[in-house]
Amino acid sequence: MKLPYIIRKLLNGKINFSLLLKTPKNYLYSFTIPKDEKVKLESYNPKAAEIANQIINIVQNIDKTLITHFIGSASLGIRGQNDIDIFVESPTNLFEKYIPLFDKDFSSPQKIKTEFILWNFNQCGYDIELVLIDPKSHKFIDQMKGYNAIKNDPNLRQEYINLKNSLANSSLQEYTQKKMEFFNKAIGL
Repeated sequence: MKLPYIIRKLLNGKINFSLLLKTPKNYLYSFTIPKDEKVKLESYNPKAAEIANQIINIVQNIDKTLITHFIGSASLGIRGQNDIDIFVESPTNLFEKYIPLFDKDFSSPQKIKTEFILWNFNQCGYDIELVLIDPKSHKFIDQMKGYNAIKNDPNLRQEYINLKNSLANSSLQEYTQKKMEFFNKAIGL
């Protein structure tokens, strides 16, 4: 009988116990990423900010009271995976109100969870991750804490750039796990 991949890794001593204990869901999820898939990092392109602003304008046209956050490498103006990450704050009791309104402009969501709704789509060659998220959720708080730490600390920002550059030819799984380690450190986990 063949043991599941994660169990084999655990038995072989190849598990990062720090990540497993601090961010178990994210860490375990990283093992669903194929080991042979390579990360594709591209130079920063200011066009990403233009596209992010277009999406934010659409969200603001849906409801001007929605608070948006353009986060990730593109918002920091650094090398990344040619993607755009946008958080939109909303209490969970308003999710049902916003889903059909967002669907009109962004199609159907890919994930509907208790604390967030995720839309993935491509616009002008950029992979967009638009997340309607409860601002009280740990996912939101931790992501914003990590992003703001990197954004506001030049030394941490440079360390992040160096990490990304060092992982340019790695597997997407390793890249994801190393970024998790970095973000955990940045937010003090």
